[in-house]
Amino acid sequence: MNETYFEYPKPMEQEKCPYHFHNVYGAFSPDNVWIGYVDLLIVGNWANTIHFLGHQAYLDACKKGSFMVGLWFCMVKDIFENHPSVKFIQYHMMDVGTTGLQEWKKRVGLQSALIIP
Repeated sequence: MNETYFEYPKPMEQEKCPYHFHNVYGAFSPDNVWIGYVDLLIVGNWANTIHFLGHQAYLDACKKGSFMVGLWFCMVKDIFENHPSVKFIQYHMMDVGTTGLQEWKKRVGLQSALIIP
């Protein structure tokens, strides 16, 4: 497994362009430990999840990682409310990953799409 999956995101300089930038969304435990995050790149009308990670100890302890569903929906809510130009959100491919990951993708409303430039 890639070692970067065990690291927290590093601080980034905020870009100046309102159409091309990163947002990082975090999930915290009740005792204020950072347990998951989404690193989202927004480019015009496209939002792409660069990293979407939950720490294993909390995934097991929190109803199969249910906090990750909440984190996803908070990210989507922010996009709808604060970035109306975004029309597409990408999170990898539907048929990639474990059965549990594929079920999670369906549970949060993701679906396959063919993109033709």
